[in-house]
Amino acid sequence: MSLGALSSVWLGITTLTVLFIYMAVGSAGVLVPRRAEGGLAMEHLMVRQLPAFELTEYEWFHTNTFIGLCALLCVNLTVTTLRRIPFNLLKLGPWMIHSGVIVLALGSVVYFSQKVEGDTYILKRSVSVGLEGSAGSTFPALPGNTAIIESASGPYRVTVSSIDPEWPILSGDDQGKTAYAVTLRIEPPGGEAFFRQMLDGFPQYTEDLVFVPGMNPPMQRVKKLEEYGGAALVDESLSAELALMPQRTFAIKDTAALHWRAVPTDAPAHGAWNQLPIDRLPRYNDYASDAASLWPASGVNDALGRTLSVDAGSIDGVPIRIEGYLEYAALESRMADGGEVLDPTLTVDITDDPARSRERPLRAFHEDESTTAAGLVGFSWVEDEFALEQVRAMPEGGPRVRFVAGPGVGDAGLVLMSRIESEDGAMSVVERSLAMGEPVALGGNFVMTATSLVERPVVQERALIIPPRRRDRDVERQRLLSMVRAVVGTGADATRVWLAYHQYPFPSGDEAALGLGLYQPTRLTLPDGRDVEVMFSRQTRELPDPVVLNDFELTTHVGGFTGSVASIRDWTSHVVFGAGDEAASASIATNRPAEHGGLWFFQAYWDAPREGSAGLNYTGLGVTNREGVYTMLAGSCLTVLGLIYAFYVKPMIIRRRTAAALAAHEAKRSESTGEAPPTQAAAPEVEQPEEVPA
Repeated sequence: MSLGALSSVWLGITTLTVLFIYMAVGSAGVLVPRRAEGGLAMEHLMVRQLPAFELTEYEWFHTNTFIGLCALLCVNLTVTTLRRIPFNLLKLGPWMIHSGVIVLALGSVVYFSQKVEGDTYILKRSVSVGLEGSAGSTFPALPGNTAIIESASGPYRVTVSSIDPEWPILSGDDQGKTAYAVTLRIEPPGGEAFFRQMLDGFPQYTEDLVFVPGMNPPMQRVKKLEEYGGAALVDESLSAELALMPQRTFAIKDTAALHWRAVPTDAPAHGAWNQLPIDRLPRYNDYASDAASLWPASGVNDALGRTLSVDAGSIDGVPIRIEGYLEYAALESRMADGGEVLDPTLTVDITDDPARSRERPLRAFHEDESTTAAGLVGFSWVEDEFALEQVRAMPEGGPRVRFVAGPGVGDAGLVLMSRIESEDGAMSVVERSLAMGEPVALGGNFVMTATSLVERPVVQERALIIPPRRRDRDVERQRLLSMVRAVVGTGADATRVWLAYHQYPFPSGDEAALGLGLYQPTRLTLPDGRDVEVMFSRQTRELPDPVVLNDFELTTHVGGFTGSVASIRDWTSHVVFGAGDEAASASIATNRPAEHGGLWFFQAYWDAPREGSAGLNYTGLGVTNREGVYTMLAGSCLTVLGLIYAFYVKPMIIRRRTAAALAAHEAKRSESTGEAPPTQAAAPEVEQPEEVPA
């Protein structure tokens, strides 16, 4: 392409137009017509989420197409400016505008090429317990968490009984202060359970409590009981203390990875995971290659029509491949054909709202499991005509609606019988054949549908695609119910398994008490016989320094926290980055982030009070970087200054130059004619043609 073509104004206009369309389609999508009742209707279509693209908004603006269009615009601006716009005082505006756009584009390249965004959770405290002469245990201070401490006389069972984040200190030198209080229930071998209360920051107030029937209150401090001789602890050989719990990693937004670790032969798996990043994994559409791995549901045929094969690395030389992805699904155990014993099971779906359907299995040979809907609906299996006639009797006190199947119904397959009472009180039975999946009105808004019939059932676990009408948009947006189908190994020895998505790759089930998502690692046996645990989650990255949560401050409106976000004024996490002489403290609040080690930390979520927990046990911080932000800001400012110069400063310069030229002309004319120059008057406004930057 010649310099003349590169400096074409029409090339610039065309590039800007294409860029505008590209950005509008990526951010807002398009409206497409579709057939609907009564004619055509417009439907919103997000183009970047189609199977051909499968891109997030960030990825859409990071494609070679977008980068190429921006590069072409920058080249056009550069060549046009150098060839067509002279560098002088009057043309300084276009130079500044074009330079600002180029600087902005370069800053954007830096920003999007190095952008990192994610989040992490930071627990407030951990509990460390131990016995003299035996190994101790450290676990998160969360309600319900338990540790077993072995001793010569037997195991001690230590459980976090309760946590009070604002325990008032009522005596001593610290009277009037509040502290983070953790109460442990300790079950010693062969003895009565007792409770140990610890106050964070006040170890001198650690004491035990015991249950004493007949006393008020029944929970008594042991130091007040004579039989303990004034001692504060029931068992001084058992040590317990609260400690900070540093967080060293964060999970990256819109990424995917498989995490795995070896399973010891003599203990449960625990600790750090090995990470296998998965690049280019779909997000918005379902992909499946094996119909036998899915339960029948709407959307299954669409999923089976799309193929997927993504390399996920290997586990010690054993290759792993992803061959399926479901955006919104759940693993569900159901009855399927393949068993050895005849046990007819009919699954029915009963609903009064399409968004609230409830499936019920009816087992014909089990009296207590053969009916549903308070005994109004039942299921029978008949082997012959005689058994069918017995069912047709439909006696009072039994189900009013009954599904009937078996050899006795012949070619009908499935029969629906309904007992109906006429106006004169006479009872009659209406019988008709019923197709699987055919809805049956039960009265009111209730609708019942027989969805499957299995004669010889065996319990199988498969993935169930959740219909769009029953999906939670927030859950869908965060991929909380997505899953992948992994193939571990090759050939006949390969293992295929659905892996559910985990918000975080928790090191153990102790952190699952946070309420931040699943902890259900899948155990697999490799071809060489070794056992490993595998988990589908996000990619993680090390933080520059470990970060600990010193305290969490909740600022509320008058009346305190009511359970509604509207009652909260602000959340503030008081954290410390690093340790020792390198430690740096920071307070992170809403709209007040903190920077450390090249990353910015901002308040993302918090531990709200809920049933069984007073909350405030952890904080959630967003983590991001800001590379190229100041470059983009400089380009934006330069562009704005150029616009101000072009449309405000330049006309002032032209007016002043025009006035000076007119004055000089009048002075020269007066000298040539000998007349006195006229009284100085304001120069007339000279309309200048509007200059549009190229």
